[in-house]
Amino acid sequence: MDKCKPVPTPVGEGEIESDGEIEYYGEEKSNYPYREAVGSLLYLSTRTRPDIAFAVSKASRCMENPEKKDIIAIKRIFRYLSGTLEEGLCYKFGSDLKLTAFCDSDYASDLKTRRSTTGYVLMMSGGPISWCSRRQPIVSLSSTEAEFISAAEYCKEAMFIKSLLKDLNIDIKLSFHIDNQSAIALIKNGVFNKKSKHIDSLETSKKRALRCLVAF
Repeated sequence: MDKCKPVPTPVGEGEIESDGEIEYYGEEKSNYPYREAVGSLLYLSTRTRPDIAFAVSKASRCMENPEKKDIIAIKRIFRYLSGTLEEGLCYKFGSDLKLTAFCDSDYASDLKTRRSTTGYVLMMSGGPISWCSRRQPIVSLSSTEAEFISAAEYCKEAMFIKSLLKDLNIDIKLSFHIDNQSAIALIKNGVFNKKSKHIDSLETSKKRALRCLVAF
């Protein structure tokens, strides 16, 4: 695909929540190196290309029986990369050492399992140093719970990075951004309502991680 036509985004419109009929390529389905393509993209998305993390995470869910639309989605990622070969991570020398994190999630976007997707990115010196886009292991019953689980996943990574920087005698400030007011209230003071009262028993480990980060 070195001479393919570039596209502006790694995921096309309508592909995020697609749940159409199964279509196969026939002979091409068995011949296309789907596993090899996903493996190569996973390596790239976890090293220097956070912009394709969601698209690759979505493509990796169909490793066993890729459909026609899955192969098209993989090819679209390569087309996107073809048009952004000069893009990369950039860090500003001499900038203030501050760890800024952005965390978000969707709600039940996977139409087959109804599981939500977690996404976060940690920024330092003007560029991302850690990021993630993965499907949550459990089914969230509300957007508040989905955001809370996403925040807990981020907190585990943030605690590791802060501990690593402390070992290097670097004292750094942490700024955490999340856009769900119910999840913010749940993190700060443990307010529970009918949408989140079950989280105390089911998500105790995640709650402790959030508490530890606030104290940290």
